[in-house]
Amino acid sequence: MKMALKSSYASSTSGLTSVDPEYVQFLMFTDEDVKKLSVAKITNSQCFDAIGNPTKGGLYDSALGPLRDRNETCGTCNNVLLHCPGHFGHIELPLVVVNPLFIKNVYSIFRVSCLKCFKIQMDDRLKFILKLQLELVDAGHITAALDLDNYVGDITSNKENSPDKPTKVIRKYQKLLKKRDPITETFQNKNVDKLRAKFINQYFRVINTAKKCAFCSSRLIKVTTSENKIMYNLSSEGAEKGTKGIKILMPDEIKRFCTEIAQNDEEILKLCFPVLNNSKEKPVTNLFFMEVVPVLPPCVRPCNILRGELIEHPQTNVYKAILQNAFAARAVLHVLTSSNQQKAIDCLDQVPRQAYEAVMGKSPAEKLHMVWQELQKSINNLLNCEGQGLSSQGLKQIIEKKTGLIRMHMMGKRVNFAARSVITPDPNVDIDEIGIPDAFAMKLTYPVPVTEWNVDELRKMVINGPKKHPGAEKIEMENGRIITIATDSIQKRKSLAKRLLTPEEFKASGLKIVHRHLVNGDVLILNRQPSLHKPSMMAHRARILKGEKTLRLHYANCKSYNADFDGDEMNAHFPQNEIARSEAYNIMSVRKQYLVPKDGTPLSGLIQDHVISGVKMSLRGAFFSKADYQQLVFQALPNHKGPIKLLPPTILKPVVLWSGKQILSTIIINTTPKGKPCLTLIGKAKISSKAWQKTPPRPPRPWKAGGTPFTNPNTMTEAEVIIRKGELLSGVLDKTHYGATPYGLVHCMYELYGGDSSSALLSSFSKVFTFYLQWIGFTLGVKDILVVEEANKKRDDIICLVRNAGKAAAVKAADLPADVDEGKLKETIEVMYTKDPKFRANLDRQYKNLLDSYTNNINTACLSEGLLEKFPYNNLQLMVQSGAKGSTVNTMQISCLLGQIELEGKRPPLMISGRSLPSFPPHDVSPRAGGFIDGRFMTGIQPQEFFFHCMAGREGLIDTAVKTSRSGYLQRCLIKHLESLAIAYDHTVRDADDSVIQFAYGEDGLDVLKCQFLRKDQFPFLDANSNAVVSEAVIDKLKENADLKDVNKANKSLKKWKKKYGSPFEKVRTSGFTEFSAAEKEQIELDDLPTDRTRDPFYWELEKKWRAMDADERKQYGRKKCPDPIPSKVSPEYKFGVINEQLDNLVQSYLKSRHSDTYEEYTAKDKFMEVMSAKYLESMAAPGEPVGLLAAQSIGEPSTQMTLNTFHFAGRGDMNVTLGIPRLREILMTASAKLKTPNMDIPFRDDIPDLTKKAEKLRQKLNRVTVADVLEKIDVECQIVIKPERQLKTTMRFQFLPQSQYKTQYAVKPTQIIKHMQNKFFEEMFSTVRKQAKAVSGVVWSAEKKKKRSKGGGDDEDEENDAPEPEPAANVNDDSSDDEAPNDDDDNTDAKIRKKRTEEQEYEDPESEEEEKSDDEVELTDEQAKEDGRETNANDAETSKIVSDVVSTLKEATNYSFDTKHHQWCELTVLFPISFLRVDLSQALREAAMKSVIHEVKNIKRAITSKEKNVLFLKTEGINILQMFKYNNLLDLNKLYSNDIHAIANTYGIEAANKVIIKEIQNVFNVYGITVDPRHLTLVADYMTYNGIFEPMSRKGMEASSSPLQQMSFESSLIFLREAVLNSKKDNIKSASSCLMLGQPCKNGTGVFSLQHYSKVIS
Repeated sequence: MKMALKSSYASSTSGLTSVDPEYVQFLMFTDEDVKKLSVAKITNSQCFDAIGNPTKGGLYDSALGPLRDRNETCGTCNNVLLHCPGHFGHIELPLVVVNPLFIKNVYSIFRVSCLKCFKIQMDDRLKFILKLQLELVDAGHITAALDLDNYVGDITSNKENSPDKPTKVIRKYQKLLKKRDPITETFQNKNVDKLRAKFINQYFRVINTAKKCAFCSSRLIKVTTSENKIMYNLSSEGAEKGTKGIKILMPDEIKRFCTEIAQNDEEILKLCFPVLNNSKEKPVTNLFFMEVVPVLPPCVRPCNILRGELIEHPQTNVYKAILQNAFAARAVLHVLTSSNQQKAIDCLDQVPRQAYEAVMGKSPAEKLHMVWQELQKSINNLLNCEGQGLSSQGLKQIIEKKTGLIRMHMMGKRVNFAARSVITPDPNVDIDEIGIPDAFAMKLTYPVPVTEWNVDELRKMVINGPKKHPGAEKIEMENGRIITIATDSIQKRKSLAKRLLTPEEFKASGLKIVHRHLVNGDVLILNRQPSLHKPSMMAHRARILKGEKTLRLHYANCKSYNADFDGDEMNAHFPQNEIARSEAYNIMSVRKQYLVPKDGTPLSGLIQDHVISGVKMSLRGAFFSKADYQQLVFQALPNHKGPIKLLPPTILKPVVLWSGKQILSTIIINTTPKGKPCLTLIGKAKISSKAWQKTPPRPPRPWKAGGTPFTNPNTMTEAEVIIRKGELLSGVLDKTHYGATPYGLVHCMYELYGGDSSSALLSSFSKVFTFYLQWIGFTLGVKDILVVEEANKKRDDIICLVRNAGKAAAVKAADLPADVDEGKLKETIEVMYTKDPKFRANLDRQYKNLLDSYTNNINTACLSEGLLEKFPYNNLQLMVQSGAKGSTVNTMQISCLLGQIELEGKRPPLMISGRSLPSFPPHDVSPRAGGFIDGRFMTGIQPQEFFFHCMAGREGLIDTAVKTSRSGYLQRCLIKHLESLAIAYDHTVRDADDSVIQFAYGEDGLDVLKCQFLRKDQFPFLDANSNAVVSEAVIDKLKENADLKDVNKANKSLKKWKKKYGSPFEKVRTSGFTEFSAAEKEQIELDDLPTDRTRDPFYWELEKKWRAMDADERKQYGRKKCPDPIPSKVSPEYKFGVINEQLDNLVQSYLKSRHSDTYEEYTAKDKFMEVMSAKYLESMAAPGEPVGLLAAQSIGEPSTQMTLNTFHFAGRGDMNVTLGIPRLREILMTASAKLKTPNMDIPFRDDIPDLTKKAEKLRQKLNRVTVADVLEKIDVECQIVIKPERQLKTTMRFQFLPQSQYKTQYAVKPTQIIKHMQNKFFEEMFSTVRKQAKAVSGVVWSAEKKKKRSKGGGDDEDEENDAPEPEPAANVNDDSSDDEAPNDDDDNTDAKIRKKRTEEQEYEDPESEEEEKSDDEVELTDEQAKEDGRETNANDAETSKIVSDVVSTLKEATNYSFDTKHHQWCELTVLFPISFLRVDLSQALREAAMKSVIHEVKNIKRAITSKEKNVLFLKTEGINILQMFKYNNLLDLNKLYSNDIHAIANTYGIEAANKVIIKEIQNVFNVYGITVDPRHLTLVADYMTYNGIFEPMSRKGMEASSSPLQQMSFESSLIFLREAVLNSKKDNIKSASSCLMLGQPCKNGTGVFSLQHYSKVIS
């Protein structure tokens, strides 16, 4: 609201106003400043008069600026609307009010001060230390400030024992402050603001607990705040008794208090609220109050005209309310101050009188009170109008959210020179071209300066004019005047053209500028929303197409834009200056964006028809005559400059023929850049070699002359692709080589020769394939999907089997004998469905396992062999196998069967009637009823099956719609946090405030896109093409100034060390002394042998000897320190030959293992090392690379592909894990401490005898047991008894399962269960029943109060006295509940709300009790085990004691008995009030039984054991790392892993948590088969753990940011703005957001440096 943009400029530009601000600082205007700024005093609440002209002194006064009319001039500066900046006005208030920005701060000052003596409740020494701390933090001495924390403790605990020490330290720090240190001053780090807040809170938290004032000992008044009012309880003030009520502090009182406090403690206030430092006023706190309100100029709150009506801007309404309240306040004040109040009222004019009477209250004093509050309220609305709808808007409403100012008009704007249209495909343009309709080309213009070199061209364009295509729109003269070129007369245009460059202008310095049309070869930036990653915006060269209306896009770009041609639209932007153009051509171009930053794999490649054509062309047996060969080659290379190199024919006699492979070879050779060797490549094709063999494989005919069968089945088949020196010698080229796949032909070309060659190759292939396909044609007919008769028969047999197979699965799931009859089976299933929630999942699993085998049988019968047409001739198969389109699933559904339909990973659900669709009988066991479709599309499916199929289809649609918003918000959070992380010139990754996030990007400093070939399996390729990878000349140039000696020396010493000591990462726990002792021990002769009294004399001797040695001698015993890794000593960016150890090891092992073969071409070892070093040097990530954004996009973009429904754990249906976007949100956005599904994985140790038995025992111990788990049934009998009063006598008999049933799962004994029932369960049960009763019938069971009393008294008489009481209560309730019954439904909203409230209150109690119990239970179990040892048939006396105990502790119980022999049951009789008939007892008991825990290890629900790679793992649901340490003899605790990042951070430290974050994100993506380069994940993890704690990427994590503008552009702008003003923060305009908001180029990428023009002085 009052914010000054203070910018200090470099001296050279001091006259100019908005060149290059260094920083933005947020400050306050005082009342004087507002008056000075203002040009008009606003008094009139009517903005417009009757005719609609602005009123004088109104909110749209013409002095503030012109309103609507373009030609209207401003009353202050005489400019027209376009050039008037707008001027402030002001409203003067009759009463002082608190500035709404500071209400919270005033409140917090009052909380920590005494309102009697006006002193802040802090010891003077504490004040001194706080002041010193904050000053140190502001000066940048963070560690010093943190050290002072230790002394605070001493002072608060009043230890006077070390008076001298602190003073020394304090003096030292004071000296620190006097020294000026430019580095600490300029380096404003993330943590500074955080620390400030932390220090201040630390001091003030202590104060809040005090009761009495430390200075005047009167009782402290506790101030409270609500709805922005500050108030306190009168009773607490210790005034005369009986004064109850709340006193609201009015602004004048608040102001007085503040002034007093400021006089006592001004320094502290200034330190806590830095904004006060800048105020000139005395006392400083006057800044918190306002008597003048600034009014914004109309240009920021313009009027809207709708159907001729004036609609004022919503913000204006806020000012109106202020004016009206101020007017009323003036009237009230007038009456109050006059001597005769009644007379004053009568004397008022009509308008003030109405205003006066409209104010609530009887006496003028009351009216003042009310009107003052109203005025304060309306002032508060300036900042925030919540709940007022659209009628009035405060600052918060204007700047926040998506439609607010910041996101709508500052972070992104609408632009000129853009076009948007539908896209259509065009295979004839190059892949980096875009077809543009001429309608667009004539509207998009580009400014060209006129020089002698281009004047002829531009003259022609000017003569053509705006309407004819290569024309021009307008000319800009030297003096800035713009001439629009006339459309009507050619004469005018010719005369303009003549004057473009006249002879005398050669010498003048001015330039004319012609705005010419878009022409062929100009660069356009294309973009398709949603722009989720870098390739969503790429630069294409324009190609103007006459008469078109759509943008023409090449197929190869579809994948990077994620576009299809079903009506998608795209935007094209035309860069407007040479710098932007050159960046578009050289950085953004499609040629340069071949690889995607997510994982460094290609994105553009040929699809669909082109793949088919390519396969058909490169088949064996595709031959072409000379004319055709040359025609095809020429089709492919239309833009080729110079002669085309051709190949000799393959077949000479009887006809000269060229093979299809040769056409492709010709293209490859001609697209290789001149002077580079052609590539050599050995790869595979997508179509396997088996596909080409006839199906019953005939043995190949024997060799005529020697030869041995090949060891590798692929050798010399069409599946082995061999390219030598650019010639394709063997194999079919399909999707693997020119599709969007890594390490194919095009990717290899890109790697060796760069993007221009690979793009040219793709374009050529595309053109030749298009032409060839039009020539040979391709179709797909019914013949391709038919199945032979025999296969059909087989299929029918299997289908007959499958239709009757359902019973088997159902029987298995229900645990019944196989020969059970249908009726019984259905009954059982019905019962199981209602009782066991897991039954459905189990049943589904049984069906799935059963049906899978049948589906597979059908597929093997019908597919490939069973088809009428076999592979190369079957066009559908050809499409699927070559990767053109479709998958085996499509073929299966057409020719075999549709298979099982799944919804949310389960079979279709049953309706309440037990049917899945009305056409099936209830609980039908046949697979069809469960959504198994045995029909196929070829022969049609039935209506029921069609319906199921539609269900699955609809689910997919809904999924897609739901997940976009989820993943969009996730990506926005990531982007806003990581936006300014970039690589600095020292190759560290730093944030905008220069704090180091990583010391080398991704731990190794390599760029994801450049290092794709630095891996073991690609070394042979680099080896074969080493001349093309890096040319000789480059290596020689690098070697010139490299001193390889040092590097080699370092390398040698490192290798030597490794040879001696092994890996540097192994932990070694020996020291020099231990080695020395081992060596020396033999040589010591002892005089007296060791006794058990003294220390071993050996050691005395050894110690003496060790101490006598000097340092050098000692050294030889210890391990030498491992030499530093070479990249840490010699920077790899400049030093040729420095590579990291891992790559070095890879290269060395490759060189060792390659066997020299006479046929293979290899590079010499040293040469290869040199090539690899140069390649490594080339692969370093470039400074300025915005790695933060790349990381955010690489996580955000794949997350849009994830389906919403969470999968289950692979293999085990029982362990549920959160996956997909919900899990990503958990890790990244909330960093939540409470996971939905926490779990631990711990391997068992493998050196333990009978491990499985012990593991099983441990697993049982960790399972949580509730009463419900061991109950078989509860029988409840109710009868109404009349004596002693009408009550409901209820007998509950709990029957438990026999132990044999749960022995394998749970570690509890029957006696333990019974004991739990007596001690804990019955009480829990009654509390649940009580809750039910309250909710259902509003019956408050009177027993509640008595129970508490009996516990307190503990004597039995109490109870007997109380006994007769329940009767009246019960009866009253009984009647009323009957009356209420019909009423229940009409108006149950009230009841519902009440019920909700009661539930919320009730939930807290039982749980907290449970928590306490669970700990003791663990100990109980051991005692019970001992008891079990004794014979259980204890005497009857003991039993009767137990019974009487139970009956006496539970007031409602009248009788209790249990099974003393087998502990199988127990029985309890209770008297309930009659009205309990309406309570659903069974539900209450069920709930209680589920909740009541007999045995658990805290926080762990259950455990399972599973074997992975021959290691037994314990997996637990729930986390308790500390409990696991008890079992370290069983578990290998060093390998413990958990998905709860906070738990790992708390037990193992933040570095471990960092690795867990990476692993967890990887796990989420792995489920969906998405790979993300680990470099992005390490960056995200390092960013989240930067402060040593795991912080979320949400508003919370944004608090640390050092750029207030970045914070405001994220979320909750007003809160961040308040903080910024309060701390008078500076924004250094370094972060991406703040640069955008101020219209500066962002400071990463090419914006990271500036150019200095080098000009020689000519003498």
